[in-house]
Amino acid sequence: MKKSMLYIIAASALLLSSCNDLLDKSPRDTFTNQPSFWINENYRLADDEAVDKRDPLVVELKNWIDAEYESGRQTSLSTGELEEKIEELSGGRFSRL
Repeated sequence: MKKSMLYIIAASALLLSSCNDLLDKSPRDTFTNQPSFWINENYRLADDEAVDKRDPLVVELKNWIDAEYESGRQTSLSTGELEEKIEELSGGRFSRL
C-alpha cells in the first residue's frame, strides 16, 4: 500500500512538472529544420546573443546538414557532431560544450 501511494505521488509530481523544471533545459526531441533554434537552445544564448536563420554560421550549418542527407545519410546527427561542426564553422565564436 505504501509503495503504490509513493508511486502515485512520484508520477503526479512528474506529470505536473515540465522537462525544463526537472532538468533545467529544454527537451532535445524538439524538431526544427532551422539550426538557429538548436544553436540558441543548446548554447543557451540570451536574446541579444541569439542567432537567426540569416546568420552566416546558420546558413553554412544548414548547407552542411542538407548535403549530409542529400549524399545518403540516414541517421540523425548527434549533439557532438553538431557541436564539432559549429566550432569549425564559427571560427571560435562557439566552442564545444
